[in-house]
Amino acid sequence: MKLLPALLVITLAGCSGGNTPRVPSSDATGTDTSDSTSDSSTTDSGTTDSVDQGSDSQATQSTLNLLDKSQELINSAAGHQLDQLAIVVDDLAFVVEQTTTLVWPNADYYQVQNPLTFAAVCNGGTDCKVVPGEYLVVNQTSNTREFLDIPFVETADQTNATQLSQTTYSIEDAIGGPIAMPLDRYSYACEGGGNMTKLSGAQAVTLNSFFYTLRPGRFRLTRYEFDQCKLVVRDGVLPNGDYLLQGSFQHIYTRSYNLDESDENSFEAFSLTGDDGLMFRVQGQALTSDANGGFIQSRDATIGEYQKTLPNGQIAEQLTDVQYHFYSTFGSAPFYYTETFNVSGNYRSLEAGDQLVTIKTDPTMARTKTRSDTNMADGQIELLAEDGSFLYVSGNSYVDPDIPLFDTPLLIDLDYTDVNGQQFQSARVARSLRVDPQLCEVGQISRIKKTGRNECTTFSTTDVPVHRQIGYDRPIIVP
Repeated sequence: MKLLPALLVITLAGCSGGNTPRVPSSDATGTDTSDSTSDSSTTDSGTTDSVDQGSDSQATQSTLNLLDKSQELINSAAGHQLDQLAIVVDDLAFVVEQTTTLVWPNADYYQVQNPLTFAAVCNGGTDCKVVPGEYLVVNQTSNTREFLDIPFVETADQTNATQLSQTTYSIEDAIGGPIAMPLDRYSYACEGGGNMTKLSGAQAVTLNSFFYTLRPGRFRLTRYEFDQCKLVVRDGVLPNGDYLLQGSFQHIYTRSYNLDESDENSFEAFSLTGDDGLMFRVQGQALTSDANGGFIQSRDATIGEYQKTLPNGQIAEQLTDVQYHFYSTFGSAPFYYTETFNVSGNYRSLEAGDQLVTIKTDPTMARTKTRSDTNMADGQIELLAEDGSFLYVSGNSYVDPDIPLFDTPLLIDLDYTDVNGQQFQSARVARSLRVDPQLCEVGQISRIKKTGRNECTTFSTTDVPVHRQIGYDRPIIVP
């Protein structure tokens, strides 16, 4: 790509099986009819049967059907919203660090476009602020166009980065004990006022791996601290406009040399507010781990608050007081497969009828397939909606004698009572409690050497994006 040295001047501005509890229900006269309730038949197909509650009153319409939304509601507590927002915040920090000002050499009318989408980055004016990447510069006056390649600027070479004194972060080495890992600190002035401080460091470390095997590995930390940082997004993962950031975001990534990995995103008193009214407020953390090439997988989230508000003022999604834990192993004697699951918290979203749903697990959901042709299941998840409807999700230990145990799915029973007291039951529903990441797999988000921008890549050393390049499309946040 041509750099157009004669065209412009560049200045760096910022380089129990099947048993579920029953509750009494009342008919229109208030008479207890729970004893007359007829149980639904148990089916292998997981179809839903209705149980007549004897109510002749007019049905109440609800904005939420827990039976239809149960998996979505449970999955919401896994905290993948934090993973999505982490990519957004990282991209905004990238804008603060890497913004470059293009200064036009004359009074002609210049337009800068994204060469893939042809979206306008700048129209007219005496200059244009861009981040590393490829652009199409169009001179509307002379009707000429040329490509421009803006390079990534390493931190040490950024003219707008003020180096601060180093600090340390304590990590645990499995052999040597605590290590004080040095963290480099740089301060940046944000385009519209305020500042951002970046802390980063990496350290070789010995990790406890699969079955407590000691393996050499790597620990990497990046942290951004925002103090009333105001910036302008131009062709980023958020809609174009002005944004105000406050609070901190921290990302920790560890990897041992046998591909054991963990990825943690943490937010402290964080808020992101757009001039169009789009707002995020977050306090919490989410951790994904993958050990021994996928034989052990876990997901943990602790979320005090997550709230997304749309430009029209509506709360699109809200999580409070969430505790989420999922753990699974595969192929470990004497089991084929084991998973444990525990979730609690409060959830509200427009997708869930704008109703508050309280989720709790008691006892912990545990399901195991053994090598002795048994399928053990225990535990129960309860979902209670604001309109009074509720759903129980219980483990089911049924094993089909005609199907090899290895191919037998883990089963659950569903017992739902709607807002009118009508009961619906589904038995032996094949459903895993595992929640897959909504974005890249653990460790697949990395910076591309050419632009320095995050992309979703494979574990190979190539620069070929597999899913999408952040900054060229916007599937994440756009309301």
